[in-house]
Amino acid sequence: MTGLLKGLTRNAPITLSLMDNPFNNLTPQHVLLTGGTGFIGSLITSQLLAAHHKVTLLTRFPEKAKTLLGPNISVISQLNELASLPDVDCVINLAGKQIVGLPWSQKQKNKLIESRLNITTQLVSWFKQCPQKPQLVIQASAIGFYGVRDGDEILTEESLTGQGFMAELCQIWEEKAQLLSDDNTRLVTFRLGVVFGQGGALPKLALPFYFGVGGKLGDGKQILSWVHREDVSRAFAFAMTNSTVNGTYNLVAPETISQQNFASTLGKYIKRPSFFPMPKLVLTSMLGEMADVFVGGQNVSSAKLQASGFSFNHPTVIDGLRATSIIC
Repeated sequence: MTGLLKGLTRNAPITLSLMDNPFNNLTPQHVLLTGGTGFIGSLITSQLLAAHHKVTLLTRFPEKAKTLLGPNISVISQLNELASLPDVDCVINLAGKQIVGLPWSQKQKNKLIESRLNITTQLVSWFKQCPQKPQLVIQASAIGFYGVRDGDEILTEESLTGQGFMAELCQIWEEKAQLLSDDNTRLVTFRLGVVFGQGGALPKLALPFYFGVGGKLGDGKQILSWVHREDVSRAFAFAMTNSTVNGTYNLVAPETISQQNFASTLGKYIKRPSFFPMPKLVLTSMLGEMADVFVGGQNVSSAKLQASGFSFNHPTVIDGLRATSIIC
């Protein structure tokens, strides 16, 4: 059990092959990346470097980034350091503090907003002064934009923003990022679902099951819209490859699932009980407003992204679980 839990919760070393690397066949580019040491960013950075692209990472912790990502990464702590570097072809903006962590006091909410707006504001200032603007900006957002919604409502990119802190956070971030677009620069905003992968949200969701107390969260009727981390990096590469990809896209797997069915599927897959529910009242008393991340839901459609020509390697929940190596 100890070894199994350890394997589930740690971040596994990223091993790459040319066949698995979606950035391999792209024309070499100079990519400026923020949030490059995070759960998604570390994979994308490693893949870009392995595919022989030049990567410049903007981070507050340069030495930590070099230790984590290796000596081939170019690291800066201020955007004015870009003046001595070659022109940037693509910007990928992933920066921001983890949503799930400390309770959402007003102070914590401000930190979560500022961690996204500060770096994006720096990018906007640099963008306005940049003599050779990047051809593409890929901006991360989240399906939290839609707020907590009824499972019968299918949400598309045209759906209005919802209520609550997550909706407010995503809306503010997306509005700021709109300033990173002009006639010569495509802005592609991806609204990500819950991201599965070795590390990230899935181990947190699966951990109670390994102790035999897993089950649905809340009433279980809320819809979980998710995406595997490998499909996130593939979608980013797809945007870099296809000039017709422009605007906002929901980045979620084709198969959405109710929380109750997800708990049942996860329990069967890892051969653990799944009949211990966690009532919404208990989660709310422990987490406050942050409980919405777990007991809220959105039934989000990725039809627009699929219509553009993108296909998912992990379209179903079982595919996502298998690709995350959570096995008995």
